[in-house]
Amino acid sequence: MWATRAVSLVAALVLLLGVVVGTIGSDPARAVASESDPLGLVTRLDETRRYTLGTDVFEVWICPSHGSVGYTLNGLAAKVDTEMSGYFATLSAGRYDPVFVAAGTVPAGKDCRTWARQHPTGRAEGALIFDNSSTELAGPGYVCSVGASCPTTYPSNRREASIGLAVAPWSTVAHAIGHMISWPHSYTGATGFEYDNALDVMSGNYGVDGRKYGTYPQPYGTPAINRYAAGWIPTKDVAVSNGTPATVTLQPPGATGTQMLVIEDGTTFYTFDARKPSSHDPIPDVWSGVEVYRVERCSDCWGLDGRIAPVPGVPFDPADLDEYSQTLAHVMRVGDSIKVAGVNVRVTGTAGSGFKVDIAGGGPTPPPAGGSFTDVASSYTFFNDIEWLAGQGITKGCNPPGNSRYCPGSPVTRGQMAAFLVRALHLTNNGGGNHFIDDNGST
Repeated sequence: MWATRAVSLVAALVLLLGVVVGTIGSDPARAVASESDPLGLVTRLDETRRYTLGTDVFEVWICPSHGSVGYTLNGLAAKVDTEMSGYFATLSAGRYDPVFVAAGTVPAGKDCRTWARQHPTGRAEGALIFDNSSTELAGPGYVCSVGASCPTTYPSNRREASIGLAVAPWSTVAHAIGHMISWPHSYTGATGFEYDNALDVMSGNYGVDGRKYGTYPQPYGTPAINRYAAGWIPTKDVAVSNGTPATVTLQPPGATGTQMLVIEDGTTFYTFDARKPSSHDPIPDVWSGVEVYRVERCSDCWGLDGRIAPVPGVPFDPADLDEYSQTLAHVMRVGDSIKVAGVNVRVTGTAGSGFKVDIAGGGPTPPPAGGSFTDVASSYTFFNDIEWLAGQGITKGCNPPGNSRYCPGSPVTRGQMAAFLVRALHLTNNGGGNHFIDDNGST
């Protein structure tokens, strides 16, 4: 299960530092490969883009220590290539081409990693070692100091992954390759659990059939900041806002146009990017929209200290089947707005496959026309009832913290009903203790 993943010290490296400056449209197109990020979003591009531009060759090993993986060696290499080539071609806009070559089968009783390191093909930048477990361990290999000459071929670079195919084979492979190109997890931080974002293959808890934590078999998308760090989004396709009023159309991966909006906030910055269901991003339609992330900057650090967090930080529970038919808290639909770093951002409509986003300067977010929520018109049958509930503080909206929508057609969860009752009856006592094991960390 993805919940049991172990991640090495270097498994999830993206070092984020610098200052975002400029206005939308002011940055000319530049080459994506450079040691210095022209937008100041990512530091050490020589590391984050070491393997991400052009061909990236992986050895494929089978390690039978946990049982058969169900493929011959050549069949497994071909299957991984089939599942990964189109996926990464879409995410990278053709800039990244992973290639998978059959290397060998580890003899019974031998340590898988040790054997692979001792018997390399000599023509790869990394190794994927497959077994039939439910765990995964991967990393980008050695991180080199500035100006150093470091190995880039396997096994000298120690760039490898152990991948279990027992639960969600191809999303697990995509997740592992993500770590091998320095992508970190994104997570809310609300529960201390790093797998609570259903929209990021690197968070990995998008489930299927009510089973938990990364059981969805096919790979899905990742926040645009990861694609930018990899060099797959050129600077001309990033809109950097200083709060000046403007309109931006954000396009999903695979479409042409602006891929990411950035708003700077000192030691952090916020990113906005579009998500739409597609063959290489098989998310429910109700999850489509503009996703919002807060990216922490850190000085001289590696790993997860510079964290990517959904905004607002509402964890996704993959075992709650109701959540698959509801909008996600950190995804803005048409009509939604949010205020970050003193800048108002509103999704105003669609344009082709993308979404139109309006940016306004400081000041309060404009109130919705007609009432407290953008999705409840004054002509709606229950408009007055909903306004009364909002005025009494019983309901606060369905997309915290902005709470610009009420979601009148969505089902009410047991947790939401508990909140309604507590507010309506002004309850303050917790009932005498902690009665349930599944409510810790719930909103």
